[in-house]
Amino acid sequence: MEERSAHLEGKEAQNIRRQIFDFMALRTLPVSASTHSNEALDTLQADVESHLLRQNIAVEGEVKVDPSLVITELGIFSMVSDEEKLKKFLADIIEAACSRKGGLLRLASYQHLLWTLEASKNALPIFAETQMQWLNSLWNVSLNDRSIGPMILLQPTQLIVTMATCDWSQRSLRSAENYELETRHHSRLLFLRSEWSTRRI
Repeated sequence: MEERSAHLEGKEAQNIRRQIFDFMALRTLPVSASTHSNEALDTLQADVESHLLRQNIAVEGEVKVDPSLVITELGIFSMVSDEEKLKKFLADIIEAACSRKGGLLRLASYQHLLWTLEASKNALPIFAETQMQWLNSLWNVSLNDRSIGPMILLQPTQLIVTMATCDWSQRSLRSAENYELETRHHSRLLFLRSEWSTRRI
């Protein structure tokens, strides 16, 4: 499910990806569910997987981690003391991730953290899980098909990604709609990054 949902494209993809993300977050909750809940989740999973199979989505290798998103996610760890800011930022990050191609499963801990904060429960264990997930993602980042890991924090990654996103030389006119969605997503991440600006080092 992760691989197929990561390659969804088009205007409707964001809504479908958001629903799939919500399902993944429910499925990966660190609590045990009742037998009835598990059966309902199994049925829902089968329905989602059959829907994705009918979409004829070409799975293109492994799911890549977006370096711009990983850098933007760094802002989460500077907001530990301000729960209201953190809740809004988590919701914005999740929406940004669902709006474009890429893996969603690694972000499930962000939804768990958001639910925990909204329920006014102790968020420390979930926050630690979120931090570990972010560090794992950081080590798996690649830029221009080159695995660079934490080096993205020491390079002008946002500039490199912006230049690659705006490069028309490798795009056909048929991909104009996807290009528009890509540039909109990238500008949204840049806005989030500047709005919740934190130092990277």
